[in-house]
Amino acid sequence: MKKTITILLLTLQLMSCGDMLDFTPSVSPYGMTFDRHEYYLMEGDTGRITPIFSPDTISNMSIYWMTNNREVATFHDNDLVGVSRGETTITGVSIEYQIYDTCHVWVMPKWELPDPRQYPYDMVVYALPTIDGQPLTDSQEVAAVCDDEVRGIGRWVSWGDTRYMVLRIYSYFNAKGPYSEMNPLDPMYPYDMTEVRPERFVIRLYDHDTQTLYELPDTIDFDGEAHGSLSALYPLNFKSGD
Repeated sequence: MKKTITILLLTLQLMSCGDMLDFTPSVSPYGMTFDRHEYYLMEGDTGRITPIFSPDTISNMSIYWMTNNREVATFHDNDLVGVSRGETTITGVSIEYQIYDTCHVWVMPKWELPDPRQYPYDMVVYALPTIDGQPLTDSQEVAAVCDDEVRGIGRWVSWGDTRYMVLRIYSYFNAKGPYSEMNPLDPMYPYDMTEVRPERFVIRLYDHDTQTLYELPDTIDFDGEAHGSLSALYPLNFKSGD
């Protein structure tokens, strides 16, 4: 996708040194596009956005990098760094040709195991996670999320020659029915509640190497039961095209 700046003057703040870059753009015979225009980054992770020039015979491919919110993401040299939760737009401008492209970046908090003492109930998924049919790598982790809150992180376990993931998911709600004297610790149940809707969990995979977030299309309702077994592991089939 070829982009040129059509306004007469654009003042951009450089992220490398804090100076101001003033330039007067003009119609350029050259083009530049990023290898990706959406980016998911975890706090503390670093990644790289690659500009692709046309024609590829351009000798000077130096880029000025800018972000409209340094508190969310910034640059260290040419590396994009996730600072804190939020979203921002990254802009890269070619030094010599003053052509540009943008990328929208989401930064999410680090996934951390929830404190079990905060949740009265849990359930376990004995899972076999894959992505595009291939086993996960050490850079990829899986989490169960409810309303954007991490309620469980998968951990690898080996039993003989079998390697599988244990995903323990925590919930505020008792899926087996309304409040009763048998469940006095549940703060979410009023005494007159007769029907409870279980919490619904989204299963996500984040790749720290490629800074890519994946999500299963199907959710899991909390029911307090174990899902899967060593002889029939619960499939978590992620696809890179989703």
